[in-house]
Amino acid sequence: MTRFIKASDVGTGGARALAGSYYTSPEVFGAELERIFLDRWLCVGREEQLPQPGDSLVRTVGAECAVVMREPSGVLRAHSSGWSGSRILSLARWEGFLFASFADTPQPFEESHAPLMGRLTRFQMPRLRAARRIDYDVRANWKLLFENYSECYHCPSVHPALVKLSPAESGENDLTAGPFLGGYMALAPGAGSMTQTGRACAIPVADLPDADLKRVYYYTIFPNFLLSLHPDFVMAHTLWPQSPERTLIECEWLFHPEAASHPGFDPDDGVSFWDKTNREDWRICELTQQGVASRAYVPGPLSPRESISAAFDREVVQALRA
Repeated sequence: MTRFIKASDVGTGGARALAGSYYTSPEVFGAELERIFLDRWLCVGREEQLPQPGDSLVRTVGAECAVVMREPSGVLRAHSSGWSGSRILSLARWEGFLFASFADTPQPFEESHAPLMGRLTRFQMPRLRAARRIDYDVRANWKLLFENYSECYHCPSVHPALVKLSPAESGENDLTAGPFLGGYMALAPGAGSMTQTGRACAIPVADLPDADLKRVYYYTIFPNFLLSLHPDFVMAHTLWPQSPERTLIECEWLFHPEAASHPGFDPDDGVSFWDKTNREDWRICELTQQGVASRAYVPGPLSPRESISAAFDREVVQALRA
C-alpha cells in the first residue's frame, strides 16, 4: 500500500537554496550536460509520435543529437548524430513514453527507474492520445523550473485560480528522496479537475479508484520530465536546457483515446487553465533567474513545505559530485 506523507512532515534537514552559480555559471551548466543529461535516461517523447515506419523525432543536448526512428520493420531505434560521431543509443519504454541515454553503458532502465515500475499503470498512459501541445521558451535555468514545480508554497500568491480548485496545503508525497519525487494534491470539494470551469473536460483516462478521481498527482522524473496526472487528462512536460539562463519546454495534454466521441469533451478547458498557470510559473522563474544572478543574492533557508525542492537540489549536487 502506497504511503503518503505531508511535505512539511518530511522536512528539509536545514537545507538552503543553492548558490547563484548553480543557475548562472557556464562551467556548472557544462558539467550538468556531461554528468546529468548525457549520463542519465532522458524522456524524448511518446511512442504515439512514431506510428509509421520512417517516422522520427530529434532531440538535442548540447552538441549531441539523438534521433529516434521507427524502422521499416516497425522496430524503434535511437542513434546519436553530432560532433562526436554517430552510434546506437540505448532506448527504453515506460508507460507510453520513450527514454534514451547517451551513456555508453547506462544502468538498465528497469533498475534505474525501479521506483516507478508499476506505480502508475492504473492510468493506462500507453493508450492515451495527445490532443494539444504548446512549446515554451523560458529565460530561466532548468533547475528553477523543477524547483517551482516541486512545491505549492508559492501558489496562493501566484496562482489564485489554482488554489480555488486545489488547496495549496493539501499536498502529500510518496516519493521523497532520489531522482523521482512527488505525490498528490487534493481537489477541492465540488471540483472535478484542474480546468477553467472546475469541471472535468473529458471522460476519465481510465477506470480509476475513487480516491484518484479527487486528486491530481505531480511527479518529477529526473532530469527532464514533469508528469501531472488528472482524473480526465495527463499533462507531460519535457525540459531541454539551452544555456544557464534558457530552457525550452514541450508540454502535451493526453486524453482517453475515446474521449472525443463522448459529449462534453472540451480539451481547451484544461489546456487553457494550465497554459495560464504555466505562464505564471515561467514568469516567476524568470524573475527568480534575475534574482540569483544579482551580486546581492544570498541563498536562504527552505521552508518545510519545500522538502521536495530540497530533495531535487540534493540529487543535482550528488550527480555533479559523482
